[in-house]
Amino acid sequence: MGALQAEIAEGKYWFDYIDLYGSAACPNFWVKPLWAKTSDMLCIHFCTLYMLSIMVRYKPKLWREITEGENNEYLALIRSYLAVVHRAVPELVLSGILDRPVRAVVPGSIYA
Repeated sequence: MGALQAEIAEGKYWFDYIDLYGSAACPNFWVKPLWAKTSDMLCIHFCTLYMLSIMVRYKPKLWREITEGENNEYLALIRSYLAVVHRAVPELVLSGILDRPVRAVVPGSIYA
């Protein structure tokens, strides 16, 4: 794996050159590209949900252990992820359709 190099302009910082991702679940954060160079969050959510659905369908014993048994420590992580998906994915899809950023927030909230 080669090193990434960039010319940093005077008065700029290295993190000014990294793409930030923001959603309703978290204002701004860095996302490490998965699967080579894929950094499209809609694609990443789709693939992650697809992998979960494969596990539910073809590994029912493992899924039962996660939801009811000895591997239930993963259930909180999966539930938290699904809550993020339910909140963030509709905005991502609508942003793609309208070809502009879309943010839906509760009036009077910290992000309004």
